[in-house]
Order: sequence, then structure tokens, then C-alpha cells
Amino acid sequence: SAKAMGSSKDDEGYMICPLSNNSVFAAGVYGSNNGTFSSFGSYGSFPIVDAFFSVFAPWTTGINQVKAVNNIFELYPNPACSIVTIETGINIKDVVINDVVGLQLYSIQLTGNTHTLTISIENFQTGIYYLTVINEDGYKETKKLIIQ
Repeated sequence: SAKAMGSSKDDEGYMICPLSNNSVFAAGVYGSNNGTFSSFGSYGSFPIVDAFFSVFAPWTTGINQVKAVNNIFELYPNPACSIVTIETGINIKDVVINDVVGLQLYSIQLTGNTHTLTISIENFQTGIYYLTVINEDGYKETKKLIIQ
């Protein structure tokens, strides 16, 4: 017997059951009795009844999740004037600098064993920016960069 919602007794109301493949099975009967759901066994008590049976598949977006951890890199000097250095104990794959509204102003993809990177910021205006480092395992961290 299965019961998730709809009744205080087993096998009454509609049911929702998780399946082993992460899908969900749902079934029940919808009657005109104040818009309530009922089990199939109570079918005769409603003048107008509609039954339903559904299997809902897990929702996928097709977007890989980027894992986040704290303190995967050091950023110095900060505040900075002409250059900024990124130093980490892991391989850097991508570095991106965005302004406060999210506009990407700098981006570089790296290959090999890169643990330190120095970036010229002489052409950046004074202000607040966000520097993001993504390592080869997909771990991502963003730090505030202040340019004077």
C-alpha cells in the first residue's frame, strides 16, 4: 500500500511514489466533490470523476554544475593599481574579470600547470570588479578586486 497525500488511511486519496530511477509515479481520481482527490475504490461516490496516472521524469537542464569552494586562490595586491597576481596551489583553468554589473572585461583560458598568473590592470578604470578563478576540476571562486 502507498499513501503520500489525500487521506488518513492507506490506499485512499491519490498517491505519489518515488521510483528507483529517480522518476515519480502519481495516480488518483479527481471528483467534483469540492475539487478533492479520491482513491479508485471511492469512484462510485462522485457524480463526475476523472482518473489520472502519470510518471514524472527527473528534470535535467543539461548544464554542468560548477562546484564552489572557498580560498582556492590568493589575490594580491588588493586594492591594486597596475598589476594583480593570482596564486594558488592548484592548476588554474580559467580566469574572468567582470565589472559590478556583470560585464566581462577580461578572460583567459590556461593550459598546463599554471599556479601563478599576473594580470595587467592599467587600462581598467578605478572601481570594484569581480575576479573569478576556475580550476581544472571545475571548482570556482570569485573575489572582489578593487582597482585604485
